[in-house]
Parts: sequence; C-alpha cells; structure tokens
Amino acid sequence: MSATIPIENLYYLLCYAWDVLEERELGAGAAIGVAVLAAVAAFMEVIDTIQVLRDTLAGLLNFHQSNMSKQLNATMKALTIIATIFLPPTFLVGVYGMNFHYMPELSWKWGYPVLWGIMVVIAGGMIWFFKRKRWF
Repeated sequence: MSATIPIENLYYLLCYAWDVLEERELGAGAAIGVAVLAAVAAFMEVIDTIQVLRDTLAGLLNFHQSNMSKQLNATMKALTIIATIFLPPTFLVGVYGMNFHYMPELSWKWGYPVLWGIMVVIAGGMIWFFKRKRWF
C-alpha cells in the first residue's frame, strides 16, 4: 500500500478543513486558527495553480501529438505516391524478366523500346494525375 496521497484527495480534505474552520467560532485560539486558515488558503492556491498547469501541459501535449501526426501523415502520403508511381513499371519488368521462350514481343524488334515507352507513359500519367489533384 502506498503512503502517498493524491493531490485531488488532499485538496478535498483541505476544502473540508477550510469549511469546518470557517464555521467554528475560534474563541481563545483565534490566532492559531487564523494562521491555520491562512496556511490552508495558501495551500489551496498552490493546488489550484498545479491543476491549471496540469491542464496547460495536457493541452500542449495534445498540440504536440497532433503536430507529429500531421508530419507523419505528410510523410506517409509522399511514400504512398512514390510507391504508386513505381508499382506498375515494377510489375511489367517482373513479367518480362521471367525469360519465357514463347512471348511474341520478346522477338519483336521494337519490344524493348515499346515496353520502356509504356512504363514512362504510365509513370508520367500518374505524376500528372497527382499534380492535377495537388497531391504531389
């Protein structure tokens, strides 16, 4: 069992003590009672300040996390666009890299340049599309 008291519990105990001391008639120990009331009031101000600072810190933490999330989203967007541009040419290169003997375009004189043209057109079309949508 922990010996520490959470700040909120201590705050509520002090509020209760404040109420009790205010309602009592202080009598002979008035000077001590006034000093205790002043100490309780000062401590309650400290507790209030700590709570305000905790709320401010929580807000700053949320701001930092949202800023980091925004930067991560921008990075992921750029990586996705690059992967999308290079995926179709990679597929075409993979198909033609299988070295089958009965692919008619392999023996065609213009097969290699046409394949390069198709890959450049696909990649260029994707870049044009992304720029048109203002994603790139």
